[in-house]
Amino acid sequence: MNSNHTEQLYALWTQECYLEVGQRILERMPVQSQPAWAAELLSIVSSRCEEVPEVSNLIEIARHPTRWSEAHSCFGALRRLTLAAEQEKPSTKTNHLFLLYLAENIAKLTYNAGGYPAPFDPDSGWWIPQNLKHIIDQVNDPGFTSDVMAKLFR
Repeated sequence: MNSNHTEQLYALWTQECYLEVGQRILERMPVQSQPAWAAELLSIVSSRCEEVPEVSNLIEIARHPTRWSEAHSCFGALRRLTLAAEQEKPSTKTNHLFLLYLAENIAKLTYNAGGYPAPFDPDSGWWIPQNLKHIIDQVNDPGFTSDVMAKLFR
């Protein structure tokens, strides 16, 4: 990305326009590159959260285009975990829950990138920056924030 575009994205980020940040990033990125980019973000985030095998599986799926069709069933597994986590702690949002929200959107984006039938909503990936913002706020570590932002705005 050129520096002017990155500056515009950062300005939108500071204005809390996270969906627009996601939209602009993904509109400029080839669809075939989106899952690997999202997998790198998920990898950074998951290193700071409790291990979730379904998230690790999704990272591997997103990195290998021949496996993108598996993202649909992976989404289903992640959704079941998300619903269970929401029931356990309905009044508090934890890193674990935010990780699951992020992973759900990355699973949708990955499946859609494969061009398979019955795609998820085309704006699913736009939610990635907002998911990341919640995690950044929870972790509250400048080094982590820098790593995430560098990959997000690559």
